[in-house]
Amino acid sequence: MRLVSLLILLFSCTHVARSPAADDPPVDIKVDVVAWTKEYEEDKKAFAQKYKGKIVEVTGKVFKVGDITDNVLMEGYKKPSDLLGVLASATPTKEERAKFQGLRSLSKNQTLTVRGKCFSGTAGILDCTFVKVGPNTAMPYTIASLTKAHANEATRKKLLHTDVVVRAQIVDVKATDVLVRWTLTDPGKKGGPKVSAQITTNDKRLLDEYGKTKAGDVVIVLGEIDSEDQCSLWDARLLKEPPEGVKLPGDKK
Repeated sequence: MRLVSLLILLFSCTHVARSPAADDPPVDIKVDVVAWTKEYEEDKKAFAQKYKGKIVEVTGKVFKVGDITDNVLMEGYKKPSDLLGVLASATPTKEERAKFQGLRSLSKNQTLTVRGKCFSGTAGILDCTFVKVGPNTAMPYTIASLTKAHANEATRKKLLHTDVVVRAQIVDVKATDVLVRWTLTDPGKKGGPKVSAQITTNDKRLLDEYGKTKAGDVVIVLGEIDSEDQCSLWDARLLKEPPEGVKLPGDKK
């Protein structure tokens, strides 16, 4: 298995599909991220000659939201023998990140179209915009319904490697210099089922923010179901509100 390639896409974003502004530069090339990263992987010199300095519009799916660099990893080219393959990294401006709760509300497999100038002969685009953002794919659950779904073999397989979002009450918090782990239950449900959620990061901002949470707090958590053996949320992110278009159980809106 070859090493994973990280391709840097730097861009700013809008919250939904946007109409081109009068001062937007014309697009030179439109391409799917899988085809784009395959070109880079197979012939970097030819790739640089074709794309360097061009305004490129790339469409792909979210693989994971980063933390330290405030980026989004997009799924790229992958050979059958690869575990992850090529991942494209997209980093918006501070102002644009706020539109997605600091990117935290973007979910795995959510479709994005980004636009910007390719730079330095690499598969990266500078000062991009989110041209279009597809529906959020995070699945809403209660802790009780999530643990029930994970206990069932058929639904557990559907949950694996997907993002879910829950409103939960913190039972306890454990924080170190590299991770924060919560034990969660349904708000106001004494004796109800519990799940763990955690994030591992070197980002001191997140460690400080998340480490201040305490038992009894009610939070909205988005994370990936990463194991068939244990119902737990990985790469967990705290949200101020559910992702756009996602209705949590019990919410009126």
